[in-house]
Amino acid sequence: MEQRIEINGVSKIGKVLLLLLFLFNNETLANNLCTWMQQPTIIVVGMLFAWFVVNGINKHYFRHVDKGSFVAATALSVCAMIVFFIDNAKNGYILLAMALLSSFAITTTFRVDEFEIEIVKISKWISLYSLICTYILKIIAPKLGFIRIVRNSAGTAFYNFIFCYVHTGTNYYRNYGVFREPGVYAYFLCLALLFLILKKKHFDQKDFTSTLVILVITLITTFSTTGYIAILVILIWVAFVRKELNYKLAIILSIATVALIVFSNNFIDNPLSKLNANSSSYLYRIESIKTAMNLIIKRPLGYGINIGLNEMATNYGMATFHNTNTWTTLAVYFGIPFMVITTLGMIMFIKKTSSSLVLLVPFIFLLSGEMLVYNPFVYVLIIYGYKKIEGKEYESVRD
Repeated sequence: MEQRIEINGVSKIGKVLLLLLFLFNNETLANNLCTWMQQPTIIVVGMLFAWFVVNGINKHYFRHVDKGSFVAATALSVCAMIVFFIDNAKNGYILLAMALLSSFAITTTFRVDEFEIEIVKISKWISLYSLICTYILKIIAPKLGFIRIVRNSAGTAFYNFIFCYVHTGTNYYRNYGVFREPGVYAYFLCLALLFLILKKKHFDQKDFTSTLVILVITLITTFSTTGYIAILVILIWVAFVRKELNYKLAIILSIATVALIVFSNNFIDNPLSKLNANSSSYLYRIESIKTAMNLIIKRPLGYGINIGLNEMATNYGMATFHNTNTWTTLAVYFGIPFMVITTLGMIMFIKKTSSSLVLLVPFIFLLSGEMLVYNPFVYVLIIYGYKKIEGKEYESVRD
């Protein structure tokens, strides 16, 4: 039996703030339901920054700030500032600033293994709660007069279970968790699944297995096409390349995923239909990529947020409002240098944590399927990629 590795580092306050950022970041539905100045993420980032400053003073973090992560965060900020002065939008830049600030605070105060383990723990219980809400509480919600119904910007109605939002449609079963889209939820679940597998030695066998099953089942219930591709790559890699996961369990989970994809059209739109060249989802995604590439060639240093969005809409058609590609959007908004810095950071993070660039494939798909330009949990990985990591933080990964 493998010995479980214990980590004691970040204070309870830090863990609570990370949980709050998970629940109320820019991609959660709770944040999107509010007007600009009422968004809870502003309060959470403010508290996180205050904690970061206090810790920096008390524990002398500022004397030992990692040069690589500091230069990366500064370079991203400079790229954004360059286009800010030619643009006429402010809100988007504030969101980006909050994402960069909160991600830098996390990477400075959390060791990378501490961050990964906390994300796994948070995701496990949020996942379990979302399964209960989506497939049990939804049935009785209409009979409970105190369950509030909220609507997003598109007018779609959701039951508000506080830490989970459930679509009110009778025959609609996609799991949103706390997020604005099931595809966004899939990104966080894949992140947690990867961290769980890489940090297996930090969990006892029972906890590891239960968490793995909960995360996989929850990811399946998002019915996210990119999420399915990502999970299959991760499970196959772990079972047959790393050989750290019982290959029988990996095969069972993979077959279950494939079977659900094939037969899911009996009760929901089949995720594979999005790969059909005639589907609206496929056409929107391809059109957004073509549009972005044309704009990038014309102005490699970026258009800015508002100008870039208007260029895509007015010059290339209304379909480009459905842009769901993080990579190309970064280049259009903030320029090729910004996208290169983020891409290299992601590559270095994957290389440091897993020693295999195969795991870059899931993140390429996930970030190509959702627009996560302002998501702090994307920039955390990027900044960790540039940070000089102590070897002991990866002992459990490289054994």
